[in-house]
Amino acid sequence: MSVEEFGKIYAAEGDGAELASMYKGGAMGYLHGLSDAFAHITGHEPEGMEYFLARNYQEN
Repeated sequence: MSVEEFGKIYAAEGDGAELASMYKGGAMGYLHGLSDAFAHITGHEPEGMEYFLARNYQEN
């Protein structure tokens, strides 16, 4: 699937361009390393995906 096709899938939700750029970055190998960019930009430490999903989407 092309980056453009991937973006179109999520365009209606308003996330198409953002998710497509992440898809492209992953294909280019940019998601394989660790960085302190998130903490540097936001001033907050990142949290793991498992914790984020449990905290935000766990059924009560």
